[in-house]
Amino acid sequence: MVVLPRSGGYWCDDGSDTAAAPADPSQTASCKLELDETARCYRRFFVGKEHQNFVAQDEALGPVLLSVKHEMLAGQDYVRLILRLQTGTLHEVVPATCLSDQASPHRMAKLLCEELNTEKFVPVSWPKSSPLIAAYDEHVLVNHFKFGLLHQRFGQTTEEDIFANNGTSPALDEFLDVLGKRIHLLDHKGYRGGLDTQFGQTGVDSLYETFRDREIMFHVAPLLPYTENDPQQLQRKRHIGNDIVAVVFQEDNTPFAPDMIASHFLHAFIVVQPIDPCTPNVRYRITVTARDGVNFFGPTLPDPPVMRKGPELREFLLTKLLNAENACYKAQKFARLELRTRTALLSNLVDDLHKKTCDFLHLSSPLLSGSSQAEAPAKTEASQHTAPVGGGARFIDTVRKALSSARRTQQEQGAVAQASGASNKKGSMNWSNASSDSTPASTLRLSSKGSNMSGPSKALMAADKSSSLSSQLAVQQVGMASPSTSPSLDTPPSRIARMTVPDSDDSSLNSIEMENIHQAATGSRMTGTNPIHHQQPPRPPTEDSDTGMESLSSAETPATAKRLSGKSCSCYGNNSESEPGGHHQPEEEQQHIRQNETLQQEVNKLKFDKLELLRQNVSCQRDIKRLKEREFQLHSELITASQELQRLRLILRDHQATSSMSAYEGSPV
Repeated sequence: MVVLPRSGGYWCDDGSDTAAAPADPSQTASCKLELDETARCYRRFFVGKEHQNFVAQDEALGPVLLSVKHEMLAGQDYVRLILRLQTGTLHEVVPATCLSDQASPHRMAKLLCEELNTEKFVPVSWPKSSPLIAAYDEHVLVNHFKFGLLHQRFGQTTEEDIFANNGTSPALDEFLDVLGKRIHLLDHKGYRGGLDTQFGQTGVDSLYETFRDREIMFHVAPLLPYTENDPQQLQRKRHIGNDIVAVVFQEDNTPFAPDMIASHFLHAFIVVQPIDPCTPNVRYRITVTARDGVNFFGPTLPDPPVMRKGPELREFLLTKLLNAENACYKAQKFARLELRTRTALLSNLVDDLHKKTCDFLHLSSPLLSGSSQAEAPAKTEASQHTAPVGGGARFIDTVRKALSSARRTQQEQGAVAQASGASNKKGSMNWSNASSDSTPASTLRLSSKGSNMSGPSKALMAADKSSSLSSQLAVQQVGMASPSTSPSLDTPPSRIARMTVPDSDDSSLNSIEMENIHQAATGSRMTGTNPIHHQQPPRPPTEDSDTGMESLSSAETPATAKRLSGKSCSCYGNNSESEPGGHHQPEEEQQHIRQNETLQQEVNKLKFDKLELLRQNVSCQRDIKRLKEREFQLHSELITASQELQRLRLILRDHQATSSMSAYEGSPV
């Protein structure tokens, strides 16, 4: 017995009101499946036969795909048309007399859809277009179904009571034999309907049936796993609650309300109540209820709605279930999802056919103005003119300004340097000796090769290349590091701020190598010579450093890099102003040297800080990898434990059955 909710929203068909059902007695006799044959028309009438396909883009209706085929029917000329739109597919056979001698694809499409405005249809010339079009038309065909099956005992009027039924009854087993055959899930190879066929986590047995080349899996609530201390039985509801149609088996006359089962997907229920179960005269009373958005579906219930057990009942119920799900797909909730899917598939199909046609005909420009291919060049051009945004881009601009400033300073001081070559050379040697005696770690590696570029400019260019290579090595060592890696809690705020600035291969100002600096400084102290003139020959740009320490990017301090480049250039430019004796330097030059040394110390400190952060990052990645391995191990152990628990439950069940049988045999008669 079905009781409709007071708030409405559902309709009920119990066979008594024949006015609501269509007057088609053949439905009950033949149990015809209600299918949309339009999906099969293209493969049936077009594939393998001469026909034409056209694509178009309409401003209001979107992508359009038209198929045209001329054929003779009863000695007359007809035109078979299939028009595919976002809203659906239209199929029609029209006489050729409806079209004039100058028939066009636009006029043919207007016969099926008056709202179509576009007049530009492009023929599809790609030879392999038919399989793609047939696949699109047939994507709506469903050959796999899953239905829920609930067992409602006498007096159960809540969802919790229905889902809490543990075990079947003889009447239910008899009804299950009518619908299908029981299968062992671990041995099942066909459609599984979301059930577990590998580890047995969704029960041991289930109900399965093949009907008219379609596979059907039933989610039988009593056969799904039962969870203790869970009144909602989520293990059962997560399967049945996601079904669209469900069968409710009532052992006795108990009211069933369709809103009793809270679900966003369940739209139709077929309620079956046995009469004289487990007897040769068993019959079943059938009632159908569904939401208001679901149209009526056949086959029509007989009057009275009672059917005997047999093949006719099986065919009637399975046909009713399949038609119910097809009718539910047209409800508002599922129609929106279908419209979204059809729109995306049709748009991709039209673009694909258009692109392959252009490639097949070797056309450089697209034929459709509104297609995505026509919009692609504009998007590419816009993206090329779009300036990069972010800390890395700003820092690259800073480096470029620093390099251009160094070049300008070099050009301005070139004439003065040529006029006083000997004095400039002696002043440069004194500057190197003074800097090596004060702070050896701040000495810059300079190339001994002669070029048109000054010393600071060489250092900046070498630093850019060295940091580009070293940053790539650092990324390779970090491995699985992600941009969202969080710093440790004890990391100073300054380090956290530096970590958030993105690095790039073009944003480096590193030219210090500690080991070579230390060796050069030590040698200059012992011999009293200029370390610049006694350093080793420069390595090729592709050779790695032999210090054993990576060069780290200083992209976090663009202002410091700018000051460094400016001061370095000014130091080299002021060598011409030194005294002829070479033993005394101007006070301004010494101040520049001290500032340069301070900046070099800051750069060294930033390098060591970043190296420490990289090490911490690598350590964190290792910890994450170790935790993931542990999680996978625990998951495997959990699966093993659940299998063992299921096995113990089966053993306990067999033991209880054996004990009860022994107690029954040993009791006095």
